[in-house]
Amino acid sequence: MVSLTEKKTAYLFLVLPLVCVGFILFTIGYLVVSSFTSGGTFVGFQNFTRLFTDDPYFWPALWHNIFWMIWAVVVPIGIGLVFAILLSRNIRGERIFKGVVYFPALLAGATIGVIWNWFYLPEDYGVLNSILGKLGLSSLANPNKLWINVPSSPVPFLWLVTIPILMISIGLMVLSFRPKISKFSFVGICVGLGAVFPLVLHFTGMVSTSLISILLASSWAGSAISMVMFLAGMQSIPRSQLEAAKMDGASEAQTLRHVILPALKPIFIILIILSAISSMKAFDIVYTLAGAEGGAGHHAADVLALYTYRELKVGDYGYASTIGLVGILVTMIPVIIYLMWIRRREAEE
Repeated sequence: MVSLTEKKTAYLFLVLPLVCVGFILFTIGYLVVSSFTSGGTFVGFQNFTRLFTDDPYFWPALWHNIFWMIWAVVVPIGIGLVFAILLSRNIRGERIFKGVVYFPALLAGATIGVIWNWFYLPEDYGVLNSILGKLGLSSLANPNKLWINVPSSPVPFLWLVTIPILMISIGLMVLSFRPKISKFSFVGICVGLGAVFPLVLHFTGMVSTSLISILLASSWAGSAISMVMFLAGMQSIPRSQLEAAKMDGASEAQTLRHVILPALKPIFIILIILSAISSMKAFDIVYTLAGAEGGAGHHAADVLALYTYRELKVGDYGYASTIGLVGILVTMIPVIIYLMWIRRREAEE
């Protein structure tokens, strides 16, 4: 029988979670109420009408957030999975490599922005332009802060496409002739495909190189977190399952597809949800790299959080609340759809 003291202790532990839940609900409620006001006066749906019909900055910022969400789900998680697969092979220097790869995850977003800002500095001051100059490719260097403060980057298409195609070709060749080292070809194929992805988007005009360069900086930390979570999941897979697959004649690719990836399904779900949420609230790294205007006044890398900040700065709290509320709703939609799809799949199985 539970004593009165134990009951009081249990209720005491519930106090802090209830306070946190109450604070969150109050904040959301206040946000909803504020979105229908302007200067403290109730204006109905005027803020929403202005946002969806008369605002030239909202739709580009929303598209950038949606693209960021897609990127965050595909690129950092994919890179983290590749690193986790390699490090699960007990390669030489594994601990050092883990530390180096995971280091960005320990940094704040603003710190990452400062580091990559130095990487993108103009002329010989920036790491990227300096490397291009040392390689005899100074004609490719940009006098501006590369890819951040220019709407597009005049880099020759053929030079950029050569690298990913070469990586894919080498990866497929190694996979065909040396199946035993297929894990290395897997890396080459992934890197090649990952390099093609932003190129197609840039040259079709879907996104600017300003946004792509910021996403590359963001992926530096995102892939580290994904790697650690995937490694933890792989270590929890029973060794007997991997040995049984090997005895049945399964290749490394088949073992990855039929044994490892299904076991990592819960981690994929967690990472996708966290990535979707973090992409919609991205602010610090964008502000550090592109400034308050999202890229030297042309808004090529503008996002909803940055736009909300600008409206708060000028004192339009009602309109800023409207932008923030729409951002929350947009974040919830893919998460809810994905969770419903997962539950339906589990029910069918």
